Amino acid sequence: MGRSQDIRVLVTGPCATATASLIQSVAQGPIVVTDVLHDVPDAVPVDLGARATPVMGVGVYAPADGPRLFLFGTPGAERGWVITSALRREVDAVAFVVDADAAHTHSEAGVALRSLQIGLTVPLVVAVNRCDDPNDARTIATSLGARSDATVVACQLIDPRSGRDVVIEMLAAALEAGPDRRVA
Repeated sequence: MGRSQDIRVLVTGPCATATASLIQSVAQGPIVVTDVLHDVPDAVPVDLGARATPVMGVGVYAPADGPRLFLFGTPGAERGWVITSALRREVDAVAFVVDADAAHTHSEAGVALRSLQIGLTVPLVVAVNRCDDPNDARTIATSLGARSDATVVACQLIDPRSGRDVVIEMLAAALEAGPDRRVA
């Protein structure tokens, strides 16, 4: 495989589900993050984190021989859905990350996941973070409305090895699906 067959993956999910941890688990170097600054008067004491909203994070894995892997992370909050919707049309696979222990995010996650799947023709991997049991992971993914052909992975994204396992599943799904399976 040459560089012309780079693999692009969208990584998304609700806020605080470890999408950045998933990207960092395979990225060579830091994740490049683009921010949008909020209109906060200089007289108001706020830290930089309160003045900026991450718009997208990009991580790259570039082996010496073979395709590069580009991981595009989008914010999980509703404000990021427009970016997620646009990027899903340009990728080879999608990873949707949900936190098994954050049941308060599952309603929003279900809405986002069902919306994401409309017209999606590339492989979908649902990474259920903070979950060790594949059956529990499948139950959570199904309750959120994951399509039946989605690959579901139980993972612990605090451990980079677990993140790499999720990425391997994404790569396998993208390579098995072949090129040109993007959204119409």
